[in-house]
Amino acid sequence: MRKLSYFNLKLEAYLLETHPDKIKDIDFINSRSEAAEQEFEKCSREGMYITECKERANTVMFQDLHYSLYCKIKNIIEEQKFANLEASEIYNKYKDQLNEKYQLIDSFSGSPEETELENEIITLIKTDNGIQ
Repeated sequence: MRKLSYFNLKLEAYLLETHPDKIKDIDFINSRSEAAEQEFEKCSREGMYITECKERANTVMFQDLHYSLYCKIKNIIEEQKFANLEASEIYNKYKDQLNEKYQLIDSFSGSPEETELENEIITLIKTDNGIQ
């Protein structure tokens, strides 16, 4: 059952923009938002400032969600000026293949593997769409 809370709504908004495949995973959303809420309450009871409580809750809620394959594909389409291509279609077509090959967690950004991933996405798009 979908739960309505500040953390739940915040996580859903983030997932819509960055991880659209996770937006239907109600259990994931509920467990992450509940963990964030518990962290916020714990920090609050310990006397931390509200901003610190929110930061700690966000750390829990967004763990391993900072790197987004969807956003990477969207950025590549824009940067390479691949006209008439939808990021969601490209993402849905390649997400399983790429998620199996790469460990797309928070520390992935800026790694040598990210450059490899970018090149692979560009090659897949060009090959499948007859682009030179």
